[in-house]
Amino acid sequence: NQVFLSIARTTAVLLASLTHAASIYAVEVEFRELNIPEKVSTMAMTPDHSLLLLAHHADDKISVWRTSDLSKVRDVECKSPRFILTRGDRIYVAHYESGLISVFDREWKLVNQVRSGVNNLVHLAAPDEEYFSHKLIAVGWEERSDQKATIVDLEQDENHLLIDEGGLQAVCLSNDGRVAYLSVR
Repeated sequence: NQVFLSIARTTAVLLASLTHAASIYAVEVEFRELNIPEKVSTMAMTPDHSLLLLAHHADDKISVWRTSDLSKVRDVECKSPRFILTRGDRIYVAHYESGLISVFDREWKLVNQVRSGVNNLVHLAAPDEEYFSHKLIAVGWEERSDQKATIVDLEQDENHLLIDEGGLQAVCLSNDGRVAYLSVR
């Protein structure tokens, strides 16, 4: 399988405006407030849309919320959670200082921890469900000017350097995982 890699050198990429998107599809959008006392560093939703997962990097926890009624289900203690990715019945959490990726099941039992090959993780990317082969891309840095992306094999507990580029910010994969875009400042 050939993978295409593109690097976009920008300071910001705006994909769509909510107002514009809503007008195209003539969708009524209802916003409901969710009062959260802790700062949220990132969020993700489970594939079935039943749970909203909020990472609280500074508070070393993830809060889990039911989307149907916005009720809090639980807090999960988790050291420096910086990014959350969900695939199937697994939840992948990137830890900022340690460079570890924790793998949880839907009951929040820790299934595995894998070294990403880079400290200070800030982003994870993986193909969609049907194409997910237990490999993902992790982005982080050792020093602010030393950003790296690695390919992490979650089953083999291996990682391989993909790119070592100052200014690397994020990565986006196509649904099938064959095309990757990296944002470089």
